[in-house]
Amino acid sequence: MSNKWLYRWRCFIQNNISLNSLFDNKHWVKSVEQSENPEIGILPPGPITNEQDFYIQTYSLDGHESQQTLREGLRVNIHYRAVNPKVWYILYHNYGGGPPVAREAIDVYSRDMAQHLKIYYGENRILTIPQLSSFVKVALTLQQPKIRKHPKN
Repeated sequence: MSNKWLYRWRCFIQNNISLNSLFDNKHWVKSVEQSENPEIGILPPGPITNEQDFYIQTYSLDGHESQQTLREGLRVNIHYRAVNPKVWYILYHNYGGGPPVAREAIDVYSRDMAQHLKIYYGENRILTIPQLSSFVKVALTLQQPKIRKHPKN
């Protein structure tokens, strides 16, 4: 999930603009919207901005076909944060946006798991918390590494 969007969300939740994390970027302060009414304070962060923060649009030589590719040099905790499916579900359900950047590991360049999420989410459909919880338990069970016991010498 975009670290820049999470910064705007944190400012909204705390109703305070501050750079209180080693990974906060001073340029992000400009992206936080404030109400003209001081009693309201910080406005909601808007939709999750993974698309504009992570991807670049590339076009074929004839200019007709376009494809999104990940930007180069994205770093965990600097440009993005890894969040578990329950956190993603809650934030996505409340703010919209996206798209989900589902990966096999915390590294954004690891294997793309979005195809697997579509099986469970469906097109423009999201799971309920109980469904998501059972899916996460199944997925975690399937990903458990097989532990081989080594003979004692």
